[in-house]
Formats: sequence, structure tokens, C-alpha cells
Amino acid sequence: VLPRPSILLTNTKCRIDLTIGRIFPRTSMPKQWAASGAKLVLPKLDVLFGEALSSERERLIGRNDHLMQVQPLNEPTFVSFRGQEMVEVE
Repeated sequence: VLPRPSILLTNTKCRIDLTIGRIFPRTSMPKQWAASGAKLVLPKLDVLFGEALSSERERLIGRNDHLMQVQPLNEPTFVSFRGQEMVEVE
């Protein structure tokens, strides 16, 4: 018997680059979100997959009884016209 995929990720640390913005013309995002076409890139976000399953549900993922809680380990930064800014990740 194979373990659930979520078991294999427990206590795994990852570094991801996150891009937030409208990338497809047909998206489920509300039209007012990212309407300018701008994107927010958050490089080097470190996360830890916890042991607990998430209580959040995401309708676009479909069956999601194995979604895990993910804990951010740092707060990524980006540079804007105001200089370097930190982004609080929940």
C-alpha cells in the first residue's frame, strides 16, 4: 500500500517563486483583479509543508482531501518605486 501523497511532503521545506497576476485571457479571476496587466513577482518564498491537512477548500482543484497546511518561513521582498518592500504572507 502506498502512503498518501501528503505523507510524503510532511516536514518538507521548499523555495518557490510566486507570480501573481493575470496570465490567461480566460481565467476564473474577477475581471477587476490584475486588470492593468501588472504582475507581482515574489521570489524566494520559503515554505514548510506541515503535518495537518488544510481546512481550506479550493473549488478549482477539485477533490482536495489531501491538501496540506503550508507555513511560510520568510517574507519575500520586491522593488517598487518606493524601494524594497516586504510582503506579509499568511
